[in-house]
Amino acid sequence: MKAVLVDEYDEVTEILEELVRRYRRRTVFVSASAADFSPWGEEEVTQFMRSLGAALATAGLRIATGLGLGVGNALFTGAVEEVIRRRLGHIEDLIVARPFPQAIPEAERQAMWDAYRRSIIGQSGVSIFLFGNKDVGGSVVTADGMRAEFKIAQELGSVTIPVGATGSMAETLAAETLAAPDDVVALLGDAGAAAIKKLAEPTDYLQSLVKPIVELVGTLKAGQR
Repeated sequence: MKAVLVDEYDEVTEILEELVRRYRRRTVFVSASAADFSPWGEEEVTQFMRSLGAALATAGLRIATGLGLGVGNALFTGAVEEVIRRRLGHIEDLIVARPFPQAIPEAERQAMWDAYRRSIIGQSGVSIFLFGNKDVGGSVVTADGMRAEFKIAQELGSVTIPVGATGSMAETLAAETLAAPDDVVALLGDAGAAAIKKLAEPTDYLQSLVKPIVELVGTLKAGQR
């Protein structure tokens, strides 16, 4: 335990807010969904998500996810495998996996899902956005639910990291972020825009994204940004 001297009572509030911010950044919310896996193919996308889940768990981060369509289970699997293999602790303490409730009347669904998203994202200090497409009536469209989660994360003070290289809604969010960096990446510090731009560069090898994503989240967890 270490004593902290303050000059004004207002500084106590600032210190407590900083402690809360650092605590929340130990939990990472991952928003991801995919019905179309091009140009990489489903196998590579699945392996990427598995590797990312494992890497986040190894880095000592708590993962929160709604188990997005097509890719969420792979993220969850990779994290669980790593927790068990490395004996990192209790799975329920390190992974918050909450599939979205489906048996809800359509008139009530959006309000319920909004509240549900807020309950998950509210626990996290960092939010990662990957892919973001879905099948609607046989056509692949961008996932509007991911945009909703992006806005909620911003409202709740979670640092938003759209990985544009994964395409679809994540690519759109990255482009919008880079078009107005002062509004979106302030919490990432001076190098925020450069970090988002780097993660937006097209890649033929998704595995190459795992290390920079985890390193960026790691700097946030350590309070370096």
